[in-house]
Amino acid sequence: MHARSEIDQYLCEGLPRPAEARLRSHLRSCDRCRSLYDLQVAFLRSLSRKPEIPTPAEEERMVRLALQAVGLQGERKELPGLLDRIIWAHASALVAAVVVVLILVAGLAWTLHAPAVPRAPVLAARLVKGRNLSLDGVAVESKAAPNTVVRAGSRLEVKKNGIAELSLERGGIVRVFPGSSLTLSGPGERIQLDRGKIWCLVERAGNTFAVQTDTARVRVVGTSFVVERQRSGETEVRVMRGEVEVEDSGKRGSIRIKGGWKTRVSPGNPPGPPRRYNPRRDRSDWERFLDELLRGIRRAVKKVKDLVKGL
Repeated sequence: MHARSEIDQYLCEGLPRPAEARLRSHLRSCDRCRSLYDLQVAFLRSLSRKPEIPTPAEEERMVRLALQAVGLQGERKELPGLLDRIIWAHASALVAAVVVVLILVAGLAWTLHAPAVPRAPVLAARLVKGRNLSLDGVAVESKAAPNTVVRAGSRLEVKKNGIAELSLERGGIVRVFPGSSLTLSGPGERIQLDRGKIWCLVERAGNTFAVQTDTARVRVVGTSFVVERQRSGETEVRVMRGEVEVEDSGKRGSIRIKGGWKTRVSPGNPPGPPRRYNPRRDRSDWERFLDELLRGIRRAVKKVKDLVKGL
């Protein structure tokens, strides 16, 4: 069976063409994966409050597949750059050199005298889906959650009856469990987890990814793991696959743990010894939250339909 993250990535971000072809071929022969795929499609449509209409991403995917099938998807052509135009211009080399020098001098002068322009906020992630959450204290409506931009430094809070999934700018997915609060830094490369639990599915491409709580810091390049900041103040790290390095915030010690193992960091202490762990627990928790959310959406849709029929 395919990993749930691969199906989610296909629906939310897309996959490379070979991986997409393999997944679509598998879905045609695997009833269990097809059922999961259909459930995710229904979930994304429900979030848009139009369950009978394909989402914009779904329509775009269907159009792209149709164009590929008839061979009409063209290649993007690059325009010649300024340097190429200067080098291959019919003017003499001396004139070209003078032009380049003048441009550089004018640009330097403008830079020295131009007013300072405030830097644009750094994009950290985008919300793939979410419900009952807020960004910097402002509630995000469910229908507006998909593709909502999360800037570096923004505080994301998910209520006890909410849920959220983030697509990181660096690559990868972070699933935020109910009752969690976190802040993202840089282009989605660091997360400060103040409360709750997150499930990180990080791609190997890109820079090192880190999750930090008040007691521990978890560093990784590419893997699947869960970080939970517990009410007792302890931080528990559970690795589903891959390998992570866990260090306490006071830098008293660090350990590496692999898939199927976990460790716990208590305040003022180095990470505890690794212990065996069954990853099915966290996968089941996430699926349970999703199922509860879908049931809530279906109940709300049914109430609306019943109300309309009664008018």
